[in-house]
Amino acid sequence: MTTSRTQRHRADPKKAGGIVYTPPGLAAFLADQALKALGPVSSVRILDPVCGDGELLLAAAEAALRRGIRIEKLTGYDTDGTAIRTARRRLAGHAGVELRCADFLQTVADMNGPPNLLAGWDNGRLEFDLVISNPPYVRTQTLGSTTARALERRFGLSGRVDLYQAFAVAMIEALRPCGAVGLLCSNKFLTNRTGRSMRGLLHQELVLQELVDLGDTKLFDAAVLPVIVSGTRRPASDGTEHVRFRSVYERTPAPGTRTESTHSILGALSSDVSGFVTDGDRTFLVREGMLGDVDDASLPWNPIDRTTRRSLKRIRQRGCMTLRDIGKVRVGVKTTADKVFIRTDWDRLPESHRPEKELLRPLLTHRDVRAWHCRPGDRTILYPYRDRSGRTVPISLDDYPRAAAHLESHRERLSS
Repeated sequence: MTTSRTQRHRADPKKAGGIVYTPPGLAAFLADQALKALGPVSSVRILDPVCGDGELLLAAAEAALRRGIRIEKLTGYDTDGTAIRTARRRLAGHAGVELRCADFLQTVADMNGPPNLLAGWDNGRLEFDLVISNPPYVRTQTLGSTTARALERRFGLSGRVDLYQAFAVAMIEALRPCGAVGLLCSNKFLTNRTGRSMRGLLHQELVLQELVDLGDTKLFDAAVLPVIVSGTRRPASDGTEHVRFRSVYERTPAPGTRTESTHSILGALSSDVSGFVTDGDRTFLVREGMLGDVDDASLPWNPIDRTTRRSLKRIRQRGCMTLRDIGKVRVGVKTTADKVFIRTDWDRLPESHRPEKELLRPLLTHRDVRAWHCRPGDRTILYPYRDRSGRTVPISLDDYPRAAAHLESHRERLSS
């Protein structure tokens, strides 16, 4: 019997809980971004509402101490008792450690009255100076409709609710005015329609300092593409700020293009390197610009440099319509395992592992599109879905044994 992806996610404790721990290098970069937003302080109270084994609390504490900031309190929540014990051991050398084996969102939801996350907690100290987290990413389908609707009501969410969005609201509520947040989450909210409420929340509640879209860097073992958001809690509505926005995606530079070598992508970002960079294995384009159209949450968030901003202004002044006036603009396919699904040489595979021809579709990307026309390349994508009355549904692999054999040979990669 074939099970759906949602059923598999619910049966897997890590998938159901959205558990992906942050690796040390990425944790250190996130902590630096958050403390940079916080600015000069003499002491700090730090919260991670889903602390896992304590990696982010440890990174934040070490980053603060390097800046000469005294650690007043390190507070962490997690529902995994084993992880809490590990975190307690790792943080044993720091003062003010307070770790609780509890569900942070449930603790918040159980409180009565208007949303004030820390009312009555910590002997009357109501707010944190810095909240840093890599909250769990769990889709609406995996959460279930009852849980999703409860989160919507408690945290003022709308559309397709993901668990990390509820944590984002709670993190902001836990901040003192002008306190800083460092959030690592899925980058989907930047550009898709269902991210509109998340974009509105971040713009209305935070003075955003920087967005770093880590794109397809694969810096940690998660199926989603990550983004880092840093900023401070907005004391009042004080107008639109200019928000730095960097993005990192794998690209192939044109011949003769200057490419800078780096020991790591995070090292390049920490050194404010932009343009093409290589870590020896892969080459990335680091784009730097400002966040455009931040006041209109219905529009996607993209980094816009000065040249692009001037070009867009001219286009808007001289254009008579946009693409959405002509037809529906859709997001393309995303595999997160391109080497499994996209090839130019399917015919070189053993016949028993060569997917059936009707599942191989020509692939168009930005590389194939030019003004007024497109020229399909020689890449094709294994697309194991079919259209049924306008809905995309997965095929039955029983009907396609060769495609099944190919996917089975990559089980470990796909299971991750």
